[in-house]
Amino acid sequence: MGILKPHQKDHIMDPTVGSGGFLLEAYNYLRNKSGEDIAKTLYLYGQEINLGTFAIAKINMFLHGLDSADIRRGDTLADPQFLSNTGNLQTFDIIAANPPYSIKDWEYDIFCK
Repeated sequence: MGILKPHQKDHIMDPTVGSGGFLLEAYNYLRNKSGEDIAKTLYLYGQEINLGTFAIAKINMFLHGLDSADIRRGDTLADPQFLSNTGNLQTFDIIAANPPYSIKDWEYDIFCK
């Protein structure tokens, strides 16, 4: 996370959150940098298509005291869950993602026209 250099109050999103590893790394980076618990000043967001890893991400956030992390279930490309009040995609200060290598069923018709 040191490459991205997140700051407190940044809105950090992982569109393929998996178990929440990138979001936890952002939290750990900022906690170690400040030397205090900064869980209440973080804005963490994630979306995950896989039910099992979605549940793990939610539990991971809870176990690390990050109850305010907004983790949602769904396909980020075909059905993004984070939209602004106008219906456009929500914007974030930092996006950290690993491509979803485990997804075999891509919405080919939607994206390859």
